[in-house]
Amino acid sequence: MLCCLSSVTAVASQQEPIQHLLSRANQVYQRGVYDSALFLYQTVAQRCLFANAPQLHIAACTGIGNVFMKRRDYDHATLYLDSARSMAAGAEDRSAEAGEAFYACGVLYDLINQPDRALQFHREALAIRRKLWGDQHAQVAESYNGLGEVYRYTLRDYASAEHKFQQAVEILTSLSSPDLKQLYRSYYNLATTNRLKNDFEKASGYAYKAIDALERMRPTDTPALMRCYGMLANIYNNQGAFEKSIVYYRKAIGLRRTSGMLYTSEMANDYKNLSIAYTETKRVALSLACADSARHILLARNAHDSAELANVSIIRGKALQAAGRNPLALKHYHDALAILERYADANPLDITNVCRHISDVLEADGKYKEGLLYLQRGICVAAGEGIHAQDDMRNPSFDKLKNIPQCYQELSQKGDMLMKLAEEQGQPYTYWRLALECFKLSDRLMDLHWQAQDRESSRLRFVSINYAIYEAALACAHHLYGRTGDVRYISEAFSLIDKSKGRILRARLEEVGRQLQRQIPDSIMQQERTIRHAIASLQQQLSKLQAPADSLERVINTALVAEEEKLRLWQERTGARFPGAVVVDQPVSPMELAMLKSKLGDNAVFVEYFTGKTHIYAVAIYAGKEHLLRFPVGTTEEDVRTLGELLAAGVREKLLRDDYAVYTRLATRLGETLLAPVFRACDLKTDQALPPVFIVPDGILNLLPFQALLLTAPDRDGVVDYRQLDYVVRHASVAYSYDAASLFAHPAERTRRRNLLAYGWSDGTEQVAGAGSLPGARQELEAIAGIMRGTFVAGRAAGKRSFLEQAPDYAVLHLALHGKADAQDIYNCYLQFQDGKLFAHELYSLRLKADLTVLSACETGYGKSFRAEGVYSVARGFFHAGARNVVMSLWRIDDGTTASLMQKFYAGLGQETIGTALAVAQREYLQEADQYTAHPSYWAGMVSWGNTHKITPGEEDPFLYGVVSGMIFLVLTGTLLLTWKKVRSKVSIPGLPAPAMKYLKENV
Repeated sequence: MLCCLSSVTAVASQQEPIQHLLSRANQVYQRGVYDSALFLYQTVAQRCLFANAPQLHIAACTGIGNVFMKRRDYDHATLYLDSARSMAAGAEDRSAEAGEAFYACGVLYDLINQPDRALQFHREALAIRRKLWGDQHAQVAESYNGLGEVYRYTLRDYASAEHKFQQAVEILTSLSSPDLKQLYRSYYNLATTNRLKNDFEKASGYAYKAIDALERMRPTDTPALMRCYGMLANIYNNQGAFEKSIVYYRKAIGLRRTSGMLYTSEMANDYKNLSIAYTETKRVALSLACADSARHILLARNAHDSAELANVSIIRGKALQAAGRNPLALKHYHDALAILERYADANPLDITNVCRHISDVLEADGKYKEGLLYLQRGICVAAGEGIHAQDDMRNPSFDKLKNIPQCYQELSQKGDMLMKLAEEQGQPYTYWRLALECFKLSDRLMDLHWQAQDRESSRLRFVSINYAIYEAALACAHHLYGRTGDVRYISEAFSLIDKSKGRILRARLEEVGRQLQRQIPDSIMQQERTIRHAIASLQQQLSKLQAPADSLERVINTALVAEEEKLRLWQERTGARFPGAVVVDQPVSPMELAMLKSKLGDNAVFVEYFTGKTHIYAVAIYAGKEHLLRFPVGTTEEDVRTLGELLAAGVREKLLRDDYAVYTRLATRLGETLLAPVFRACDLKTDQALPPVFIVPDGILNLLPFQALLLTAPDRDGVVDYRQLDYVVRHASVAYSYDAASLFAHPAERTRRRNLLAYGWSDGTEQVAGAGSLPGARQELEAIAGIMRGTFVAGRAAGKRSFLEQAPDYAVLHLALHGKADAQDIYNCYLQFQDGKLFAHELYSLRLKADLTVLSACETGYGKSFRAEGVYSVARGFFHAGARNVVMSLWRIDDGTTASLMQKFYAGLGQETIGTALAVAQREYLQEADQYTAHPSYWAGMVSWGNTHKITPGEEDPFLYGVVSGMIFLVLTGTLLLTWKKVRSKVSIPGLPAPAMKYLKENV
């Protein structure tokens, strides 16, 4: 570099016009006029050589490199940006220009797929900027965005990417005048990142926040707004909300037309995606028209050999396939594959995608072998492996696929195809075994998707959509077990079934356990409760919106993202103060079969169900032996639903005979379908007492009271007599759980607790509008008080706030209140206290230490049922809060009968486990009932879920208090009597006559 020999004053005077020229170059660059910007930057760079202005020279070289990056001329960009970076690294003091140079290098090396160097330069830029301006500055946020984009787009580390973008948002929103362009960038990246994680609800919330930031900019960045509309439409497409996606694609296309941006790749993309939405809504003609528009735009831009044209062919193929024109669809898919394989920069996942579509068509035509070859080809390309020989169907390793978890779809489809091919070719063992390996690998990749999602609704949807994969895996395991008798296939089946059960709940219970261990103050937990309540309220409002692109959706989603951001910050602060207390990456591992068998022992039956579309699977264990069973679904779901409605209706005088006939028919058929095969496999006779039965149900079976099923049909047809029926409960106690671990695992030690806290509704003297009196509730509490010491609250004092304050201190909770469930809205299940409703979601951040929670109210175990995860009910809220066992109701229960049942239940708790005590109480009730009050609606609605051990006493033993007190009294009395016997012969009272002394000794 040449140096000027003029004085310092002369140099300073020459720098002023250079700075002005550099500012003009930056302004021209920001407007997107890159040719003019390049000329101005080059002029500045040349003048800096003679003006001894190294910092301005760095800035000019950085600007030139940025222009070349925009032109995608990465060779020249590398030349100039490396030069700027070298000058910045050699300078004594790190300046703002040095930070810009390192930042630009980070962007460049990310674009040329060198993520390690990109991260290095972004971190250098971040360090310089933090030193210059502190942590709360827009350029610091820009560096976090740059780091996030390396993780998001190149490394596909979505968790790290999301964290960096969130750090950028936290900085920008704390500024009095935030950089709206950077804020938009952060929210846009958060939206696309969560879309890739399949967390679509959260992604749409961030998309709305990005749109808000753009609309606040003056002037509005129209190209960015169009990009946001397109991205939001893509999210709705992924959600299956195609009508909403069509609205936003049209918005984006309309803006492009009015802006004169007709022949751009973005316009072509919008037409392509709109075509997909039309295909999904069965509007094939419109779909083909949009695909043709996209093709016309791409051809006008001379993109004859690009991957974009291949994508258009794929989209046309999908539309034609939807119309049943498979041969023509196959032609378009093959055209797309040919283009992609010629295109050097083609994304391997695009090739995988088109191979899957070709396989779809071939499978539909019954050409399983050919379809399988294309699937294998696509999987190998995605994993970066060479194409295997035609007879080599081995899967790539998990390590090669873990960064592309979306390949679980191809793997599961490959497993399905192998099963069909096996059936076609005489059931070769190798095909079945390889199919099972495909499903197991697919399951591991789905785990990555599940763990990456934050919103509960996204996780529930993901499991529901992919539940068929588990069913196919179980079909393989069942076939292989039946064929070989190898019990390891039962173990694999059990792992698949149990792993899928209650994962959200399992993760939450792990978190609650950590919080209890670290004894986080309640004042801090109250902050979480407030935030989670706000989130649940907003989610409830969002779930009720129906209209496409409802204007309220944007408002609610934006507010929801803000509350979720508060929760994230709370977790970070609390986690820093109490390490490991709040953030759980994944739930604890499910129980292994061998461990389950050891805990079960020889005197209990364990059954875990899986309800598929065509079959119900069950893993049964008894006396150290495991069994894998399968039976057709048939009318089971309809039978369970009808039986539930019948039991909820209770005894109907006008329909006594009809209801009795329907009940006995359904209860007998369900008993024969669901329980008889289990007892036969375990070699148990149903005409005698049976061991306790532990059940992990699935799907609709979560709402079935197994204890009310019949093992034999009634003897006297036509005579209504519920007392003489052969109920399961007469033979065995039945207890339930969300998964095997929560049924048997011993809980961690809990802090000191008090005994019983019981809340009861009024006896009719106090009422809340809309809620009737419960005279049986007062009787219920009085009966329990005669058995167990505790705190009893009834009438107007039975308030929600006081319960929430006291509940964490007790070992046993009993609530005899009003309850209400909603089978459609998971946010509308609640208990009615005297001063308000306690919704299930309000319990989620409560920290309970209760060994037993009895919800003696209507419908506390009823609600919306989800596959694998179970029923979202009031009882689930208590489990979320840490309850070990919950006794709940499946329908509207009679408060008088329930009071009697609860008295019997508590009387037996000191000697039996919770499940057995409830079964004994139900048997005793049946012995006292008549032919009508023995109706299961009176006694079978109360079921025990969770840990089945005997409950652990608190500070004052609720059961042994009276016994221990009595024993102490007897010991003390006996001691006094013995002492008196020893000393009475020595008693001498001066002045007392001898006859009186003799009488005293003999009679006192």
